[in-house]
Amino acid sequence: MMQPNFYGYLPEDNTARGQCFFLMVFIASVHNISRTISIALLASSSKTLAFAFFGCEMVFYVLIKLLRRDFIYWPPLKGKAVVFIVSLFARLIIKTIVDFSGCFHMRHPYELGGIMFSVTLFWAQLSPFVALTFYEGDAKEVRTIGFV
Repeated sequence: MMQPNFYGYLPEDNTARGQCFFLMVFIASVHNISRTISIALLASSSKTLAFAFFGCEMVFYVLIKLLRRDFIYWPPLKGKAVVFIVSLFARLIIKTIVDFSGCFHMRHPYELGGIMFSVTLFWAQLSPFVALTFYEGDAKEVRTIGFV
């Protein structure tokens, strides 16, 4: 294994491993629920707004990867255009997986990276409240009370 310290972060003790598993499932579940609620609120208000909201996140992520010179992905392909397209596709798929699952293995520096993974987790918890400000449904008062 290339990096056993990273991928082997589960403890050897059975009790500690069970606790770690429970916490990982709990965090991923809360992350998924938050992202789903925010996208649902935006889509019920305006599908264009939901696509713009999600698209702006993706553009921000790609710009950060380009600025950090970390955009080119691992496949050894020939041709700059092919490498760019494959890298863009891979980066967008990885970001989507992390956005809706909170997969811990994607925090690796070769994937999303630690800072972007943390920002994604933080934004997932904040996004339902931001989406609620854009929500214009009939039951806005009822939904607002549920989030306070």
